[in-house]
Amino acid sequence: RRKRSDYDDWRPALASLLQPIPFPKEALAHEKFTKELKYVIQRFAEDPRQEVHSCLLSVRAGKDGWFQLYSPGGVACDDDGELFASMVHILMGSCYKTKKFLLSLAENKLGPCMLLALRGNQTMVEILCLMLEYNIIDNNDTQLQIISTLESTDVGKRMYEQLCDRQRELKELQRKGGPTRLTLPSKSTDADLARLLSSGSFGNLENLSLAFTNVTSACAEHLIKLPSLKQLNLWSTQFGDAGLRLLSEHLTMLQVLNLCETPVTDAGLLALSSMKSLCSLNMNSTKLSADTYEDLKAKLPNLKEVDVRYTEAW
Repeated sequence: RRKRSDYDDWRPALASLLQPIPFPKEALAHEKFTKELKYVIQRFAEDPRQEVHSCLLSVRAGKDGWFQLYSPGGVACDDDGELFASMVHILMGSCYKTKKFLLSLAENKLGPCMLLALRGNQTMVEILCLMLEYNIIDNNDTQLQIISTLESTDVGKRMYEQLCDRQRELKELQRKGGPTRLTLPSKSTDADLARLLSSGSFGNLENLSLAFTNVTSACAEHLIKLPSLKQLNLWSTQFGDAGLRLLSEHLTMLQVLNLCETPVTDAGLLALSSMKSLCSLNMNSTKLSADTYEDLKAKLPNLKEVDVRYTEAW
């Protein structure tokens, strides 16, 4: 198959053959299989013929197509979304430059699109601009997050300014203040968060989710600059004790904190005793001890919801 995909006359038949095959996720997660298949998919993505590159889409509703499986966080992705971006580029350049395709991306792959745009990928910057232009996104907070993402890179800022020249209401949306809720795409890094938060005003931000990202304690220096933050989700990140100590010194108004499956230990968790506004604390699957748990309960009078499953305190 690998050799056949190199020949123009073989690709249409090969594409129509491979598209409907329901490959098991176990196979797609296998390094050797994924690498070989990726070579074939790349040939399809580079082919200018619609009959070939249309196979990158799902064969029916509710099923992932190749461009979805190779998106950041997708089961077959091993390149931080490089192939995903090139596939979306060819699809947008053909007959798929439609509101329907953008709506599908917004519903299923907005996170990967935003992550790649945050890193300066021009195709994804164009995608986000079109989503704003075609009014694909209804939620104001999500619109403001997209705007902040665009303004975090030079190419995004330039395209967004051109869009604003055509649609002045977007500027009006910005003048009303930053988002109150923000969710960073999975696989985002400390650098991605720093780039986003430096792109505009987040003084109104109350709810921030960094769940399933690659952030570490290093991002704490940016988090402490969010004066209105009340809810912070760090589930399944590498955020540790050093970051926790910094948060406890500055974010005294924090009410909800999710530390599930983070590497925090008693050394960092003890610092939370100064955060008197905490009413919900998730320490599930951390290195919390029973003694520290008792200490926190005694010093946090407003604590009403606590999750200590899979810890020594359970």
